[in-house]
Amino acid sequence: MSPSGARADQDFPLPLSKESFLEKKDRDVLDFTDQPFRVLLTGFSGFLGIQDNPTQAIATSLGKSGCEDVEILPEPIEKVKAFRKGAEEPAVRVRVCWEAHVLPVNRTGAMWTTEHLSSMASVPYAATVHMGLEDFAKGLKLETMAANIRADDSGADGTEEAVEGAPHLLPTTVNLGWLSLKNIVIGGGSDDTPLRKPHEMWSRDPGSYYCNEVYFRSLQYVRSRPIVTSMGALLPVLFLHVQSQNSSSIDQDVSSVKQIVAHAMWATYLAPNTPQFPELVSLASSITWANNFAGIGVTSSSFTLFASTLLSFICGVLLALAFLQRRLPSLDLSTPLFQPLLGESGT
Repeated sequence: MSPSGARADQDFPLPLSKESFLEKKDRDVLDFTDQPFRVLLTGFSGFLGIQDNPTQAIATSLGKSGCEDVEILPEPIEKVKAFRKGAEEPAVRVRVCWEAHVLPVNRTGAMWTTEHLSSMASVPYAATVHMGLEDFAKGLKLETMAANIRADDSGADGTEEAVEGAPHLLPTTVNLGWLSLKNIVIGGGSDDTPLRKPHEMWSRDPGSYYCNEVYFRSLQYVRSRPIVTSMGALLPVLFLHVQSQNSSSIDQDVSSVKQIVAHAMWATYLAPNTPQFPELVSLASSITWANNFAGIGVTSSSFTLFASTLLSFICGVLLALAFLQRRLPSLDLSTPLFQPLLGESGT
């Protein structure tokens, strides 16, 4: 059983030294494939008259692929902006290793994930990602929260709590602030394009059937232990709703899932661990100052630092002189020596 306050059993991400990061940044793409992320991915079988559930095909496809390298253009872009060749070129490459399972749409499926996690001495996954079908969705959607509702096998809205005494709502444990929907690429080959309407991907209502219950139980399990990553954050748990197979190809959905999961890995493990050394930040975010001094370009950030330091020095001198004048009344501050600091009035 996973003990209370458990830590996910992961050796990643490795601490990035300045030297190792500088070595990575010299490449066209920041390559983190030496630190693979093992992800538990679940889909559902058919239910309520639906024979072919696309999430079953997606889970099966990714499960067979084993480990895959995924390239993303992440946020916050300042972390990698200096190392991009073009605005649309992916800047980070991560490796995701899939462990996929197809859940039955019943009580057994609702309980499987938490029972699976609790059967281990420690959690070997970097994230848990669930998928479900929503046939009236406009496209793939990210569910930002789940409700404490026990599913009714008939498909009617549930009226009982899934976990007695637990909060009514629980939010995802993925850092959505660094999961850049506008940069998520879908499709395949040369036709890859960013999602055009990222606002359509956010959802606050995963329904009241088994999609919602599975999601809630996983969130409650991770939060109540809690299960934390090597970065100190809660283990990422996310639910993705996909649309009918008639409206969206399986290949596109597979591509979308890979992109979203890779972005979530970046947001949880890599972005917080990517050092922002002063020279790299200056390279990524500063502009060249208009004036040059002695043939050396001065950046806006370095100029600001210089001006701030100079101002602090002047204030310190003025405070020291005021202190000396109070302690030494005979000190004459009207002499030419102090005029550049005090002005013509000498006060």
